[in-house]
Amino acid sequence: MGKVLLMLLATVLAFQAWAAPSRMSLDEAKQVTDSAISQEAFVPPPRRVDDVIKILNQAGTFKGSTESNRIKADAPPPPTQDNQSLVAFYRERGIAAWQLGRYKQTLDDFEKAQHYAGEARITDPQFMQRLAVAELER
Repeated sequence: MGKVLLMLLATVLAFQAWAAPSRMSLDEAKQVTDSAISQEAFVPPPRRVDDVIKILNQAGTFKGSTESNRIKADAPPPPTQDNQSLVAFYRERGIAAWQLGRYKQTLDDFEKAQHYAGEARITDPQFMQRLAVAELER
């Protein structure tokens, strides 16, 4: 019984030595503390509707993405008969139209993309989900 207890004690001590975290030097601890302190302070999100409206009305904040989406949504179809290219075009144009709130155009573009995807034998479950959401927002 004494040998078993001694072996068990030796095993526990060996495990503790192996599992114990390595100690950090004082300089390493200072570096960790300095990097944590130097990060930007947390800025809580706006709490009132007025604050959100003020952020949305800031000049130029959303202009770039809105203009980019408008250009994509107004683009004419490419002069090609390649079904894969047409699928990609109508998907991208439909997404841009959706982000602009043009839900009728979104649905039309997604349906065209689905038509060309069927002809090209392309299946994309994620796109099918987008098409379903567009139909719900009609």
